[in-house]
Amino acid sequence: RDLPTLNREWQDTQRFKATKPRTQQGYAYHAGLILDWSEATGHKPVAGLGRDAIEAFLALYDDRPTTRRHVWVVLHMLLTHAVALKWRPDNPAEGMKVPAPKTRVRIWERDDVMAGAWACVMAGQSSLAALLLTEWEIGQRLTDTRLFRWGAEYQPEDGAFRFWQEKTQAYVTIHVSDALRGLLECVRDPDSLYLFVDR
Repeated sequence: RDLPTLNREWQDTQRFKATKPRTQQGYAYHAGLILDWSEATGHKPVAGLGRDAIEAFLALYDDRPTTRRHVWVVLHMLLTHAVALKWRPDNPAEGMKVPAPKTRVRIWERDDVMAGAWACVMAGQSSLAALLLTEWEIGQRLTDTRLFRWGAEYQPEDGAFRFWQEKTQAYVTIHVSDALRGLLECVRDPDSLYLFVDR
């Protein structure tokens, strides 16, 4: 009844399996950090895990508040599952204050984006310039945008991105500027289906 066993039990639940693949990957990554800690401390039984030990573990990520928050969320879910399995009577991670980090938001104007894109072009990174301008014009997550393909999510005939938004399940069409259309054509790799290719 240690953390590796609990993690396997948790990932076998319908609640875990019902989450989206990307969410599962995030959970698995942060669970991996928890399991590394468990191994380093001798895989102690979950029943003996106390609040002090959890606080000491989370302190390892004081310089990475986002990671600390995600690790706590996954550990909290694991320990909630331990309570459901009757491995322990309570969840020692319950009620801990692990705030989400504050982020600074800077709104880029088009001139800022164009200056950055042309700096990329001058440095021989035209594909990066196209990606930067695409991100600014369509506002999608980088992890999604990097997988967009010619003729699928992007149709060059009319310069439009068309795709399903994962969270809202809405089908969107976004027409882009002539500057971006030209830049995308400039960096097109005839040997790849993808718009953006690492070089």
